[in-house]
Amino acid sequence: MTDNFLFIGAIGSEKTIRELNAKGFNVSTAYNVQKKILAGLEENGKYCDTITGHTVVPSLKKLEVIRFSDQNRNDKVTDISVSFLNLPIVQRIIKVWKISRLAKQWSSGRKNAVVITYSLSSIFLLSAWSVKKNNANCIIVSIVPDLPEYMRNTQNKIYWFLKKCDRHIINFCIKRIDGFVLFTEYMKDKLPIGHKPYCVMEGILDVNVTQYMETVKNRACLHRKIIMLSGNLDIEDGVVTLLQAFQEISDHECELWITGSGNAQKIIEEYQLKDSRIKYYGYIASYSEFLKLQQQAMIFALMVPPNHPKSPYYFPSKIMEYLATGGIVTCFKLPCIPCEYDPYLVYLPDDPNNVKGIAQTLTKLCNTSNDDLTSQAIKRLSFITEMKGKSTQSKKILDLIEIIKDTSTCLNSKSKISKENTTS
Repeated sequence: MTDNFLFIGAIGSEKTIRELNAKGFNVSTAYNVQKKILAGLEENGKYCDTITGHTVVPSLKKLEVIRFSDQNRNDKVTDISVSFLNLPIVQRIIKVWKISRLAKQWSSGRKNAVVITYSLSSIFLLSAWSVKKNNANCIIVSIVPDLPEYMRNTQNKIYWFLKKCDRHIINFCIKRIDGFVLFTEYMKDKLPIGHKPYCVMEGILDVNVTQYMETVKNRACLHRKIIMLSGNLDIEDGVVTLLQAFQEISDHECELWITGSGNAQKIIEEYQLKDSRIKYYGYIASYSEFLKLQQQAMIFALMVPPNHPKSPYYFPSKIMEYLATGGIVTCFKLPCIPCEYDPYLVYLPDDPNNVKGIAQTLTKLCNTSNDDLTSQAIKRLSFITEMKGKSTQSKKILDLIEIIKDTSTCLNSKSKISKENTTS
């Protein structure tokens, strides 16, 4: 019998993403990853209904009802977004209540029901658990792109107290989840998943081969020595190290483009005033505008140091995004990066304090010939399309679901045999 799939997370159109960004939450990356997962499942013949609980920064100053119009992705699915009051704590309670109610309605009477949640959000996990209570045969799979304790850099004691309480709820729910899709192998050591089935999926790509090769061709024609850093711009993530290394590069044709936001913003602006080769664009809300910048850069840098506490448990989504550009991707060799990536990444010196060594690596990369740029891009293309494309990566989720079914069948059989033996 055909499985029935429900996805609980956050999806939205380009317009919705812009509206959310305007309300104070940077959601582009997470939303695009979820969109690719759903598209990959569809390529494998599985269509997911979705329930979205959009994430916005709660406010005491500007209370409003957050509401978005529903728009189904195609005629085979139903996509619903819940509305809520933008008030701290209250919005979480409303979301849990509304998503749970909708999810239970969806699961009622369905056989072979599968619920997939995205992120370790207590809102989504509690909603999935409510489905399990309503339909004991339902399979719950949780996709874990990040661990909550590494998702925000702040010293606010109230925030961390609430986060600790939230983690207790998450751990409670995890024990009721059937299987997990982890973004790094090491995540299992930080989560109480026990011997439950899991698979590892560092991320997911949707590469238009024609567009990819066109970008590679244009990049080679322009041959601009642009190094680009995007995303979370926190001091702890090595942004200052890149700025220092760039100062060691004497080539005036080299440029450093930075996009994103974080606690290193003021430092970046200070360096920009000193060096006209540095261009800081801030956070770019429009994903299409961001892609236009990416298509011009030659080198993409990720500066999270290997000794960062989060490095084993956090696979940087930017690595996947950068690989999809066809450009050169350079970073430190992090514990979370599987060896299969080694031929397609350029690793920086092991010591993150070796500023001169990092500068030498970047200088060498900036002088890569057009022929090498193209040949390397072609080599990366086969890897990302065959091994990390949306169809291949989403198939891992479906394989995991089959393992869960087999495990459940085996356990039920053993339980039945045990009862028969006890009776006899």
